[in-house]
Amino acid sequence: MNEKQPLREAFADHWYDTLGLNIRLFGPQQAMKATIPHAFTRSTANGVEYAEVERIGLRLRDFRSWHEAWAVSAREKERCAAEAKAAGRLVTAREAYLAAAYLYHYAQLFVRPREADKLASRRKSEFCYANAAPYFDPPAQRVDIPYVDGPLAAYLRLPEGKRPLSAVIMVNGADSTKEELHYWADYVVQRGMAVLYFDGPGQGETAGVMTMPIEYERAVSAAMDYLCARPEIESARIGVWGISTGGYLVARSVAFEHRTRAAVSIGGFYDARKFPRWPYTTQENFCLMFGF
Repeated sequence: MNEKQPLREAFADHWYDTLGLNIRLFGPQQAMKATIPHAFTRSTANGVEYAEVERIGLRLRDFRSWHEAWAVSAREKERCAAEAKAAGRLVTAREAYLAAAYLYHYAQLFVRPREADKLASRRKSEFCYANAAPYFDPPAQRVDIPYVDGPLAAYLRLPEGKRPLSAVIMVNGADSTKEELHYWADYVVQRGMAVLYFDGPGQGETAGVMTMPIEYERAVSAAMDYLCARPEIESARIGVWGISTGGYLVARSVAFEHRTRAAVSIGGFYDARKFPRWPYTTQENFCLMFGF
């Protein structure tokens, strides 16, 4: 442990304790909307029902109870999904597994990176999404992208229609995963394009296993190579899309990956000097991603 580590840990404890105090003073719903609105709006924008978020808020007693408050709802959705699948009710199973995947994801969102609950809920989110994936329209095919440090987990969706298809590569952010990009991917396939969404090095399934290189364009180039080798894809018509930190990663990547024909950066950061003012959860995830 370096000499700055105890100070960093003390600051982190103070940050989390302050959020817990806000929950106790102002009530869980108000804290969800005013103190940590990022999680509230992000979850409802990605398909978690508003009423579900309200129920989750009622379970919050302090910030340390965040994970369990969300995990209760996630386990219930997963149970409903498994029962529906066993009964052959596959639409219900798909929707419940997808909801469970999101709820497990948001359960771990504000858990500190090296705590057991974070990894466990990430694995549960991946499991639930994988169970929903065959029943999407079009299905989400689980694929591996060859990469120098090991395969990168991805989902590929190919809409029906004329071949070859234009395609979009999607890049997630510092505390996001490929599974959280599901609804964004829907927008793409509904418009007749293929979509590949993946966990780059240091993200999602590779967090704690690989670290993110500064040269993230290597991962985007690996995804580009993968798509170009697919006969269903028109290699001259591939774009790249990213959100949050993924928006920055896309902007950097297209400066080096010249096969890109279009690029979208949504909310990508542009000034690293603002890092100390980011939510501390994002700072910690960012440090884990880069192996600090």
